[in-house]
Amino acid sequence: AIVVTSMFRSSSSQDLVQMDTLIESIFMDVGARVVKGSAYAPWEPQFDSMLLTKVRNSAEKIFGEKVQVKTMHAGLECAVFSKKIPGAQIVSFGPTMRHVHTTKEWVDVDSVDRFWDLLLHILRQ
Repeated sequence: AIVVTSMFRSSSSQDLVQMDTLIESIFMDVGARVVKGSAYAPWEPQFDSMLLTKVRNSAEKIFGEKVQVKTMHAGLECAVFSKKIPGAQIVSFGPTMRHVHTTKEWVDVDSVDRFWDLLLHILRQ
């Protein structure tokens, strides 16, 4: 027997459904049994939200440089909040981390301080 486990992520609900359908059809075409389990909810970016503008402006003031806004596919709780609170404005930011969920995981301690300062600045506005 061969067992294939996958968990894919996307910022688009439509893309997740398309990927799920594609993978299911490929395996069913060869007679495999497909069992679906839990999935990550998508978190669609809101690049024009007031909250993102506030965070970006605060970050540029605190860090003294232009801030790049990027999206990434990670198992962030933001997707859960977004699903449970439709219309909520949500952003995610944090310290520099590398090799997350491995034995080589590390965090840049100095960046923790910077993002703590940013959070305090945002909350004080």
